[in-house]
Amino acid sequence: MGERRRQARLSRLMAATAVLGVVLLPVVACSGHDDASSAPTTTVDPLNEAVVDSCGNDLGTLHSTVWAIDPATGAVRWTATVPLGAGYLLRSDDGAVLVPLEKRSVDVLLDPATGAVVGYPPAGVHEVLVDSTGVATGVVGMQVVDGEQQPAQVTAAGLLVEVATGGSAVAARGVDPATGTAVWTSPLSGGGRGEGASRPVIYDDAVVIAAPAQPVPACD
Repeated sequence: MGERRRQARLSRLMAATAVLGVVLLPVVACSGHDDASSAPTTTVDPLNEAVVDSCGNDLGTLHSTVWAIDPATGAVRWTATVPLGAGYLLRSDDGAVLVPLEKRSVDVLLDPATGAVVGYPPAGVHEVLVDSTGVATGVVGMQVVDGEQQPAQVTAAGLLVEVATGGSAVAARGVDPATGTAVWTSPLSGGGRGEGASRPVIYDDAVVIAAPAQPVPACD
């Protein structure tokens, strides 16, 4: 019955896409947002799973780096290395950082204060859309995950915090909303590539960003 409701909801979203100009990205297999904190964790080691994309590329050895940033100064509070992420971040019901993983049976929960692994909840399904025209959300390029908007900039500590990306680098930047000038720029070391970086998401008083640590094979 739940699968029928999910299919019906997806059909409605696809219909709305044609009317509102919203791009529906491929549905990603990852942990269910509503069940993240209540779902039992598993002892499966995600690093031991065979992970292959639809083109036959082995993704099992690839990782993502996650950074928590002080929005006032750009200082990195903690970093974490996880299996390759799906390119966006979510929040568990109890406020932990939920990193959906690419092509795996589990996701990763991180403590927002320390970056320590809290658990590996079983993966589910999320709906990821990008409003390519701005008709649906009022903002061109707005990303919507499970109905929650994830803008390219978030407001924290009086600044607009964004991700600055290049082909082989990723940085965080704090921008003065009045002048549009950068107050600080923080290159994010420890393995991070601009392609595939997540939108910035606020957890408590930190901004968290994730990005692939190695080049990811292209697969359409």
